[in-house]
Amino acid sequence: MKRIGEGMHAILKRQHYKVITLNAGTFSQTKYQFNVDELTMDAMGMEIDNLIDRIILEGGDSRKLWLMTGYVEPAYQQGTGMAHANLVVQSAAYKLSRPELTNILTSAAYRLRLGYVLAREYEEMKGLSADLKKQFKTILMDGMAQGINPNTIAERITAQTGTDIVRSRRIARTEITTALRRARVDEAEDATETLGLLIKMMQLSALSATTRLSHAIRHAKLYTFEQVRAWMSTSPNMINCKCTFVEVLVDADGKPWTPDIIEKAKKMRQDGFDYDDVEE
Repeated sequence: MKRIGEGMHAILKRQHYKVITLNAGTFSQTKYQFNVDELTMDAMGMEIDNLIDRIILEGGDSRKLWLMTGYVEPAYQQGTGMAHANLVVQSAAYKLSRPELTNILTSAAYRLRLGYVLAREYEEMKGLSADLKKQFKTILMDGMAQGINPNTIAERITAQTGTDIVRSRRIARTEITTALRRARVDEAEDATETLGLLIKMMQLSALSATTRLSHAIRHAKLYTFEQVRAWMSTSPNMINCKCTFVEVLVDADGKPWTPDIIEKAKKMRQDGFDYDDVEE
């Protein structure tokens, strides 16, 4: 994001202008008249577009984008590994069908699931890129059209860059942890469909000082895949969320084969996080 700010400052510095002082009796006003025309503005807009796309969409496609190769894909693989490690100790059938993590990672089903995740993330990044283009174009071009001091425009660019750094970090953190959670759900669901296992996902809240009540009340409770996906897709549940999901084998009635796992999770609650009687 700093590179975008630096690029925007470079574009601004190249613009020529002259200072005009308007006098009306005892009142005077200084304006800055930029030497631009319609073609110059169009070229500037294209340069801003290229600048932001070059940085935000670096890599060119969903499988090569810097966020995907460096963060999202490793997180998805890590989540799959966590699901595998948990399920092999709960199910002999699962262990027999995929004894090693590599059996999953090299499968066509895994590549297809990963492809869906990467495509979704790529659309998110394209949305971020479009937002940034609009914001920086508005700051630069509106400032020039209004005859604002170039130093003031530069300050606004710097301020916007700082805001977008915070936003981009939040987005990256959210997308990485979401990929990890999604991988666990995907692998558990695949085991259900291909092996006939009955699995639910137990949600574990961080139970920290910043934990939201809507997250804390779900701690140590079991949910279907559909319920987990619906919850994860509801905004703003995933923003700054520290919850995790754990695979639990259940019987035909949806009861865990090892009830102790629920009780152990409940004991993780700290003082002040007893929400058994609170409805979701």
